[in-house]
Amino acid sequence: MFFDRLQALDEGTPEYQYVRNTLIEMNLSLVKFSSYAIRCIEGGIKRFFRDSTCAVHVPRRLQELRTEPAKAKVRLSSELDRDPTVRELADHLGLSGEEVQEGLVAANAYIADPLDAPDHGDDEAHEAKRSHADTAGALDPAMEQ
Repeated sequence: MFFDRLQALDEGTPEYQYVRNTLIEMNLSLVKFSSYAIRCIEGGIKRFFRDSTCAVHVPRRLQELRTEPAKAKVRLSSELDRDPTVRELADHLGLSGEEVQEGLVAANAYIADPLDAPDHGDDEAHEAKRSHADTAGALDPAMEQ
């Protein structure tokens, strides 16, 4: 109703301004809601991908901890012209060495090799013949019971 009326009026007239301002005031709550909703939805999507893209479930604390050491490692590598040590990363981030180590290990949860992938052990002659499944685990003596 107000949109039709606005199109019929001449721009710049007091009646046009009144109808235009009324339309804006009527829809102001939608503008405030959408700006809030977009941030909430984006956060939910980011959390979903952060929590569901790991090959192994990693506690949220470690998932959040994995990003800082990774960023610092890149930054310090360029400054030092070598990979930084855990101690250097910990000093740079103001964390303990154990926390940095946990974060670096947690970053490995995003990478998974299939069990039938070749085992890249020291013995290169058997590399193509052996897979992770061939070397992982051991026989359970209680299995026959």
